[in-house]
Amino acid sequence: MNKYNVLAVNGVNSGNANRLEALAEGTNINLTYTEMNGSKALDSFKSNQPDLVLIETDADSDQSELNLANEFHQVNENTPVLFLTKDPLKLKSGSRKDSYFQFPVTKHDFSKTVTQTILNYRKKNQADAGIKEAPYQRNVQNHSFFVKIGNKLKRVETGKISYIEVEEKYCSVNIENRQIHVKIALKDFLKKLPNSKFVRTHRNFVVNTDFVQSVNLGSNTVVMDDREIPFSRTYKEELMNQLNLI
Repeated sequence: MNKYNVLAVNGVNSGNANRLEALAEGTNINLTYTEMNGSKALDSFKSNQPDLVLIETDADSDQSELNLANEFHQVNENTPVLFLTKDPLKLKSGSRKDSYFQFPVTKHDFSKTVTQTILNYRKKNQADAGIKEAPYQRNVQNHSFFVKIGNKLKRVETGKISYIEVEEKYCSVNIENRQIHVKIALKDFLKKLPNSKFVRTHRNFVVNTDFVQSVNLGSNTVVMDDREIPFSRTYKEELMNQLNLI
């Protein structure tokens, strides 16, 4: 029987840990617990690299749980998140129909739901891998894409982009002292860029390492020609690796 590592985020009361332990005991699920605190939960998520995350919500105040789930997905979008709730009909908009199960639940259904969710995600990720492989292998040299500006399609040369910043529903592309606004999610935009030069530094920023002048470890900022870009702890290691640090 395959064993799966599951990160359980402490939910609406401290008694939930005992209930989850009872459900997982004797099944194929290894549970690890973390606090609801955002930074601690993210640290635990990155260090444990779980196969799935369980978050319990009381449905009347689930926005913080949804925000935490989004942060998990920003770190690794391939890890599924399951919400545990007594009343799924009250979950706020943004929670997917197949991303929760309802208490009370039997030990068998608990194990089956967790296992099937993990396997479904893995199957989907494998199917997507072939589609995503070609964009990730692109080289920054001579690479470009087109954006619609007015009634024209304008070519944008990737190598001239210094950084990209999220502005509400748009991505602001900074290129040669001007900005181009593109309506696309930052994580989706990043998939279309060559991974040899572009790296995410913050939930709202992607930088082209060719334009990085220096990195201020004291203020957690990347110094570009015309401004300082913040980098968060979540993306620090990836940034350091991309900078070819000696």
